Amino acid sequence: MLKIAEDSHALIEPNLHDGALVGISSDNERIDLTVDDAEARRFHIILDGVVEFLATDFKQGNIILDVTIVQGGQTQANDLGTLNQSEYSQDEKYLQKLHRRVVDESLYVLQLNPSYGCQIISIARKVWIEST
Repeated sequence: MLKIAEDSHALIEPNLHDGALVGISSDNERIDLTVDDAEARRFHIILDGVVEFLATDFKQGNIILDVTIVQGGQTQANDLGTLNQSEYSQDEKYLQKLHRRVVDESLYVLQLNPSYGCQIISIARKVWIEST
């Protein structure tokens, strides 16, 4: 079950704080993030219809601080700022256009923030979690 805090947009169920990002796989416009919670229960965060995806600093032992998921009109332009903080950065006009698309098409913005290791930002049409 996917449960998100209304105020912070943080994923609270399943609780992935202090869990681990153990894998990233891609198949065309679908990305599967394999994660374990702190009790080593495995989940797959599925991003379908991916418009943008950036993962940085993937390392052995990636520890999750939190995961936020924001949809459409709840998204602020600064939520996309991480896309502008890498060597592959986009210009501000592109990010403004992308923000407008997120709002108009009610897309999801997922951010996985690390305590250690990999940081992820993704924009997708659908997001869901499966347990294994």
